[in-house]
Amino acid sequence: MNRFENRTVIVTGGARGMGANHARGFVAEGANVVIADVLEQEGQTLVEELGDHAIVTSPRRDERGGLGGHGGRS
Repeated sequence: MNRFENRTVIVTGGARGMGANHARGFVAEGANVVIADVLEQEGQTLVEELGDHAIVTSPRRDERGGLGGHGGRS
């Protein structure tokens, strides 16, 4: 059964451990997975394992300690 067919799932902390196991499970159920983790190399290794149904992204921190990419300074 592909409960997640045509769905996209974001797994934070998905490069290893429980997150990686969740990512594997979602792909097995038909999902496309976005692995969000600061461990970029481990995430890329998992993407290579999972194939075309996964990508990795790394949330970057700005100099103030917050997540970057917010579009401006406050």
